[in-house]
Amino acid sequence: MAGTSNNEKSNVFKDFDFIKAWIKVISQYTDANPELIEATGLYLLSTLIGHKAWINSVPDINPFAEKPEETGLKLNIYTLIIGRTARSRKSTVIKKVEEFIKRVKPEILMPRLMTPEALKDELEIRKEGSYSWGTWIVDEVAELYELARKKDYMASMQSLLQILYDGAGYSASTITRGKVLTGKVYFTFLGASTEILVLNKLIRDEDFVHGFLGRFIIIYDKGTRNRRPRRFETPKRDPMAMEIVEWALNLLSIKKFIILQPTPEAEELINEIESKNDEEISKLTNLYLFISPETKMKYLLGLYCSRLTTNLLKLAGLYRISRLALEDLKRMQSLDDPNIKITVDDILENPSILDELRQEIIFIEKQDVERAWKFLSKIVVPSVEEIVKLMHAETLNFEIQVSTVKVIIKKYGTEIDGYPAIDRTTLYKKWFNVTKLPSEYLEKVLKHLRAEGSIREITRKTSGRPKTFYVLKEE
Repeated sequence: MAGTSNNEKSNVFKDFDFIKAWIKVISQYTDANPELIEATGLYLLSTLIGHKAWINSVPDINPFAEKPEETGLKLNIYTLIIGRTARSRKSTVIKKVEEFIKRVKPEILMPRLMTPEALKDELEIRKEGSYSWGTWIVDEVAELYELARKKDYMASMQSLLQILYDGAGYSASTITRGKVLTGKVYFTFLGASTEILVLNKLIRDEDFVHGFLGRFIIIYDKGTRNRRPRRFETPKRDPMAMEIVEWALNLLSIKKFIILQPTPEAEELINEIESKNDEEISKLTNLYLFISPETKMKYLLGLYCSRLTTNLLKLAGLYRISRLALEDLKRMQSLDDPNIKITVDDILENPSILDELRQEIIFIEKQDVERAWKFLSKIVVPSVEEIVKLMHAETLNFEIQVSTVKVIIKKYGTEIDGYPAIDRTTLYKKWFNVTKLPSEYLEKVLKHLRAEGSIREITRKTSGRPKTFYVLKEE
């Protein structure tokens, strides 16, 4: 920050909070909702901290780890933003995220379009120590989903993303390259799409059932609440923007590993939230999957919430790191501590003492947990609930389904004895093409139509096998 004295600089960074500063800076250049900007700020901080910070929550501790940094819950997050075209400003905000990463750590930014094999290759060339460190930003993620559903060479993308999220290394065998092994991975992902991702059935129930979407911080933004007219002005140096750049560069320069440890008050709140959340999950996931569309939607929401504690810990850790003072970051750029005297004999007697010197314990406070839970419970969970409803919007109105079957029979069928009719294979195919709903829903509609006498089944001989036809009896 040229032209700023050390005294002025210390005042600038007094009570600094990266997430709050990010929201304030980006809000000057877009009228996007603050929660959308906050979500990208959390993703950004998660990306920049890399594998240098973790939480030693018991389920995530690896007792067989060779190095301290190979254990614990890392702070990498996946973020998915679904927003309305030209109203949510998601692309504008994502562009600012990319610009920031290019300013402070451009080498971790990966190409926008990749196959699973290309993704592995990109990670292999981004090694820092024992970790591959990269981030992937996909603005129109619907295209990625569609390719993964339709193209064989993209079919493994979802399972690969799940493996990378968990930070484990992976192995793969190919005919041309043989067996490929990779070490530990620190990987983050930011995807965005319009509602077409949901309406075109690219997100499926299985994404919740198999835990894929539970790994995402999901934001559903219906559009900015405070629309502002476009402004035109000469670009000028933004002091606050330079502040967050300087803070980020210092964060990237730390040599110590940060161990995040909840205070007793924070731990008590975490356990209280987890206990209440478990009770709600039990109610939701005990619902039978196909009793009704409404209970199925609650079931899917329950599956998402089953990973809320993990997301809570990660966000609480990120909010705590966001509040680190610039002086603390500069201090952690050196492994020397004048208050600690270590001799060669000390090292020979206890070799792990060197690892301890490289570690800095930072306490997650109650306010960090409260802030994380507020974001999850007020923004993320309602977003997931809205998306699940949107996924099953058609199932909420049974009358529409009934009408759809009748239209399909009349439009794509033939006539039998003067009545509209359609063969079973064509009906099932057209049903899925039109509604994108599984066959269970069609069978319920057919059962209803048979019960009220609106449809009857007949079998007709053909040149091949006999065919079952559905004949619509109404005029």
